[in-house]
Amino acid sequence: MLKQIKEYLNRPLPAVESPKIKFIGALFFGVFIFLFLWIFQPFGISKYEDVALEICFGYGLVTFVIVLINLFLLPIVFKKFFNPESWTIKHDLLISLWSLFTIAAGNYFYDTYYLNEHSYSFGYYIVITTAVGIFPMAFGSFLFERRMKKEHDEIADKTNEIIKNRTKKPQNKDYTFKSDTKNEVIKLKVDDLICIKSEGNYCEFYYNDSSLISKKLLRISLKKASEILKDEIEIVQCHRSYIANLKKVVKVDGNARNLSLYFDNMNFTIPISRSKEEIVTNAIRHI
Repeated sequence: MLKQIKEYLNRPLPAVESPKIKFIGALFFGVFIFLFLWIFQPFGISKYEDVALEICFGYGLVTFVIVLINLFLLPIVFKKFFNPESWTIKHDLLISLWSLFTIAAGNYFYDTYYLNEHSYSFGYYIVITTAVGIFPMAFGSFLFERRMKKEHDEIADKTNEIIKNRTKKPQNKDYTFKSDTKNEVIKLKVDDLICIKSEGNYCEFYYNDSSLISKKLLRISLKKASEILKDEIEIVQCHRSYIANLKKVVKVDGNARNLSLYFDNMNFTIPISRSKEEIVTNAIRHI
């Protein structure tokens, strides 16, 4: 049971990076709290008949502001934790719990210093806020993970069918990659190149050398390497750190976060950025 829970919490999940989606998410949660309190009027709100609407709006506004601050400020302060490449359901739930804690704190101070009420303790606010908010947050993460996983599985299945039935036309065009220092050079045929991986100011070139896969490090930016290969429609920058030869792809697989490319005899897969998914899958279809 514990193993299953751990596996579930470690499932990949897309991180929310779009400012627009962050704003809409904060607004949605603020409106949800406002409507919940206004409709049910719990915690003694009903006794404030004349200003109940104003009080509920205040709680909703506090919630909106705090969620907005969490969504925009925390990724700046804790960059490593908010790495989109390693975001999981566990990360999402931890941030949800932190958001509920800070919302409880905000509403407690709103109640104490703005409404001048001292009816409930801070601990009570934490319990109530968690009880109201944890279910929609957890259920939302569950539905989001399932929807994105299903979407990527469908794309992967269609793309793998194309890969299975495609015919490969040989290309012998040569490309030369010169290091920034001009001291080193790599010459490769298009059909030999597998992928290029960015490593800071360097790039790792993976290519077929007879029946083996070879690797060579060159001081060159991924952007410059991409410009050299810009006329090859089957060679695509699919991620900020990778260029892949799509003719070498043997399988595409997906999880809720992203799609990944698989190659024969390679000990790693190449992720496809969400913004590049359509470009990559369309390129595979047209090879």
